[in-house]
Amino acid sequence: MSIQMNIYRIILAVLAAATIAVETTTVTVYADGPDTGGSSGGGSPEIPEGLVPEEVLTGTDLENWNALTAEFKAVILYDFIPEIPERAPDPSHHVSTLASLVAVMLDIQGKMQRREAADAARSGGSGSTQAHGVAGASPASSVRCEFSVLIDATGALSSLYCRATMANISAYVQVGRRNTDTLTGHANETCWGCSSEWARVYDPPPNPCYRRHATGSGTPHGNTGGPYPEHHTYSGEYDTYC
Repeated sequence: MSIQMNIYRIILAVLAAATIAVETTTVTVYADGPDTGGSSGGGSPEIPEGLVPEEVLTGTDLENWNALTAEFKAVILYDFIPEIPERAPDPSHHVSTLASLVAVMLDIQGKMQRREAADAARSGGSGSTQAHGVAGASPASSVRCEFSVLIDATGALSSLYCRATMANISAYVQVGRRNTDTLTGHANETCWGCSSEWARVYDPPPNPCYRRHATGSGTPHGNTGGPYPEHHTYSGEYDTYC
């Protein structure tokens, strides 16, 4: 009888240990929460130190950030900011690059809003824009894209944004002297399976100062079978005095 009791106690101890192990594992599995992914709009963006827009932007740059809709803020947070340290090796250029990205995206946002308002007016005020590459549009629908370029204190920057995932997107920017053939810098970037791309060239204003001119282009390529961009290439230019 005592042998059976000992066996019974051993079985109970093993079951208790197994239960504790299972409960411990369960707690560990859920401790970090569900995996929400790292794409635009999902989970939390991995923002490098010193590049939180609300903390580092001031004045007009902060006003520009606050004027962006959630759609365009997500592009900057998830797609652009994580690339700044790599494309701007000098840390002193990080915040100015962020401010310029905000400025070009605000310009792109304005262009899209104006074109959508014009479309709504032509269609009798229905305001329907779903056929322009958003979720639910048919594969043959055209995709709305917009492009912007500017010059800032450390060079020039351009960006192309499409409202759908493209097979690939290329963005190009160059800067030089106005009304001359002198080119002082250029950059080109390409992404695959994306909806936005940006290019940045570093070219601080010279001394003595002369008028500078930036030009850029963006080329989206749709996936096989669609959706397709409204235009094959977008372009822009920007003048400034340093």
